[in-house]
Amino acid sequence: MFSGNFTPSSRILPSQTNKNDADYQLRLDAGELVDNRYLNIVLQVNSQAKHTGLREWVKKQAQGTHAKMATARFDKVAKDQEAEADTVMNEPQETARNSLYSNHKLHVAPWLSLGLLYSYITMHINQAPPSQRPTRKPRVNKSRKSQNQALPFNRKNHIAADMSTVSFTLSQDYGYVILAAASTFVLNTIHGFNTGKFRKAACIAYPAAYASNEVAKDNDDAYRFNCAQRAHANYTENHTSVLATLLIAGVGFPRVAAGLGATWVVGRYLYMTGYSNLAHGRGGKGRYRGMVSYIGQLGLLGLTVYSGLALVMGW
Repeated sequence: MFSGNFTPSSRILPSQTNKNDADYQLRLDAGELVDNRYLNIVLQVNSQAKHTGLREWVKKQAQGTHAKMATARFDKVAKDQEAEADTVMNEPQETARNSLYSNHKLHVAPWLSLGLLYSYITMHINQAPPSQRPTRKPRVNKSRKSQNQALPFNRKNHIAADMSTVSFTLSQDYGYVILAAASTFVLNTIHGFNTGKFRKAACIAYPAAYASNEVAKDNDDAYRFNCAQRAHANYTENHTSVLATLLIAGVGFPRVAAGLGATWVVGRYLYMTGYSNLAHGRGGKGRYRGMVSYIGQLGLLGLTVYSGLALVMGW
C-alpha cells in the first residue's frame, strides 16, 4: 500500500514538456490529472495525501484561471469515489481468499482421488459375474450351537420348544383363526344396529343408556330396547377375553380354535336375538338360546391353558 508523502504517477499526468501546447490548460482538468481508481486507493489509505499532498499538487499545476476549477473538480471527484473505496480495498482480501481456497483444494485433492478410486472399485465388483465377486464367510456362533436351537413345529407335539428359546411357525390354517376373529367385530357392529333400531322405536333420546323401569314396565318397545342394550353390553364384556384366547390357541390348534370361535359367534348372535324378543316372555328368558356360546368360550380357554403348559413342561 501507499505510505509517506504522495507523489503522483507519471501515467496519470500530462507531460511537463508540453506546457507550450495550446491544449495544455484544458488538459489540466481533474479528469486528466487524477485517475479515478488510483485516487480511490489514496483517499482510503493516506488521508494526508488527500488533503495536503494531492490537492496542493493539483492546485499548483493548474495555475491561473484554471486553479479554482481544477481544485473544485478534484473535490467532486474525491467525494464521488469514496463510495467505491470498499470495492477497491477489498481486492487484496479477495485475492487472499482465493489463495486460501487454492490451498484447501490441495488438501481436498488426495481425498477426492481416494473417493473416486473406491467408487470405481465398487462399480467394477458389482458388474463382475457372481462367481468372481468376493464373498464373506458367514459368522458362526460357537458358544451356543444346536443345543439351544428351537425345535420345528409339528402336528404331533403342536408346540415344541426348549427352556431357553421359544419359536413357533404359523401354518396356512391360521387364516381360519383370523377369519373367526374378524367375524367377532362384524357381530359387534350388528349389535350396534340392533340397539339403535329399538332405541328409535322406543323414542329413547341420547345420552340415556336405558329406559326407566316405569317406562319399560308399560312400553314393550322400551323394554326390548333395554334387553338389546344389555345384550350388547354383555357381548363387549366377553369379547376381549375370547379374542385373546382365540389368537393364542390358534397357534397350535388353528382349525379347532377357529371352529370354537365360530361357535361362540353363532351363540352370541342367538343370545342377542333371543334376549330382545318378547316371544319368550319378559325376564330375558330368550337369552338362554345363546348358551351354546359358552362351548366355544370355555373350549378356547382350555386350549390356551394347554398351550402354556406345553411350553413350560416341554410336552
